[in-house]
Amino acid sequence: MRLEFSKDDRQIRSSYDRTAAPQAKIFGRRSQPVLVTLCGEVNEVAIVFHPLGLNQFISGTYGAEINSSERFFGGFGDAQDGFLKELFSLETNEERRQAVESFLLRQYVGFENCKLEQALSFLTDSENQCSIAEISSRLEISTKTLDRLFLNHLGVSPRHIRKIARFRRSAELITSDGTAMRLTDIAQASGYYDQADFIRQYHQLAGAPPRRFLKHTSNIDGAGMLWQMLGPLAVRKLQFTLEASKYTPKLQP
Repeated sequence: MRLEFSKDDRQIRSSYDRTAAPQAKIFGRRSQPVLVTLCGEVNEVAIVFHPLGLNQFISGTYGAEINSSERFFGGFGDAQDGFLKELFSLETNEERRQAVESFLLRQYVGFENCKLEQALSFLTDSENQCSIAEISSRLEISTKTLDRLFLNHLGVSPRHIRKIARFRRSAELITSDGTAMRLTDIAQASGYYDQADFIRQYHQLAGAPPRRFLKHTSNIDGAGMLWQMLGPLAVRKLQFTLEASKYTPKLQP
């Protein structure tokens, strides 16, 4: 695929090119929906990680990877090019899934940071309303140190992680099949301060109020990406990283 990004980073045009060599790109630090226009065939593989998941397979920092030019990802080192050629020579999704899993196991380097993991646990717990300062105090580190850890290894601030966690929790409740919860109950269960905060955050992160989001959005196969179909060639992808690790092929609209 060839990817073209708009100047405001809000739109991506993705077109299939049989002559293009396979390439890896990294997408992180999203705070607004992205309009994706797919042209022609779609031949992509998306790997969605838990927070700190990718850190287990790269020797550098996540923050450095997402700041690379044009989002080219080289964190897997010299083995990456050969792997990509092998991956896209396979025809079935199951073969590709197995190839990805096998490659990642070979790349595993491990990553541990107890304070960062504890902070992440606090921030993604919808029932925990501790302030960032309170979390830092519990971990016996300064808020400045906590910010630095998050920017280096997660690419965003603790406040942004909490914002995404609340959005993801509410989106899961909204898009769950057969949910009978009222929007006010969803807002409360997701940790929002009040209904006004709930609506304001949805306008920012999803580009629509919760009720409209509920009507037009699908959580396809539980894959960790929420999609809005806008037309025969365009989809809106709300991609946030607080979701279980899962390989999923992107779908052709």
